[in-house]
Amino acid sequence: MNINYEYYKIFYYAATYASFSQAAEKLNMNQPNVSRTMRKLENELGCVLFVRSNKGVALSEEGERLYEHISAAVEQIEAAESEIRKAHQQERGHLSIGISELSIRVHLMPILVEYRDKHPGIDVRLTIYNSNTQSISALRKGEIDLAIISSEENISANMRQYKLTRSNFTAICGRQYTDLIDHPVHLAELTKYPFITIGKTTSFYREMKKYFEEYNVPFKADVEMASFDQMNNLIFDGMGIAIVPDGFYNEKLNAIMKKINIVEPFPVMYTCYVKRTDLAQPKYYHDFETMLLNYQNYQPSALSNSVPSIKEYISK
Repeated sequence: MNINYEYYKIFYYAATYASFSQAAEKLNMNQPNVSRTMRKLENELGCVLFVRSNKGVALSEEGERLYEHISAAVEQIEAAESEIRKAHQQERGHLSIGISELSIRVHLMPILVEYRDKHPGIDVRLTIYNSNTQSISALRKGEIDLAIISSEENISANMRQYKLTRSNFTAICGRQYTDLIDHPVHLAELTKYPFITIGKTTSFYREMKKYFEEYNVPFKADVEMASFDQMNNLIFDGMGIAIVPDGFYNEKLNAIMKKINIVEPFPVMYTCYVKRTDLAQPKYYHDFETMLLNYQNYQPSALSNSVPSIKEYISK
């Protein structure tokens, strides 16, 4: 028997509502077409499916048996159709984020992982900038949608800045520098040793220079590197000492690097989120913003505890 599926679908709604007129409204048909289709189905099956009265229609005994089987099939088919439609209608777009090396290492990864799970149709693009100035400039030009920077900055009137997390710092050295280990060390004593830092154009370099000058200690950078990862390699090889964000040193590295207990308190820096206020943004942007501003709900990335290369993060 080769009966059109649409007959069964119409039968399902007519039986569900116990009304041909309500079934017609649901299916965007007129009532006479529903009635004709049900008569055709009854003729095809050779039985009466509905008992008709002035009050509407009710299922016959044969109609009850058919409905028991048909209802499950129709509901499964419609659920599958709905799932397919949702997949095709899934939000699409891209979110461009300007970040610092520190931000992605410590603060951003756990948020990005959850955001990707919730918004699989959004292409998240990360651009690492060496300085806050570069990030803010890219945001102003519209090259990125938002910036996550390593310290507070002066911003234009069409931007807004939010403090996210406080950044702490650690002075470290290789095992070769035993005279700096296990006792308080004044900042001035560091000038006797080769000092490793990241480049002059970075916000971190600027803050470190200001920190040294605040205590009337000359700031000299003997070796400048492009990233904190590269600095760690040089420190391990005994090429000098450095001050790094906590995200680039932890106790697991204590066997190969040593912490220096600096007497002078380190400066307070905050990782900040900066956005444009003069642009309308889609819902997926605001969803990311909400997660970002609630960063305290997210644990620091487990990956940060093993201090991997920044390239390993981007490739994941």
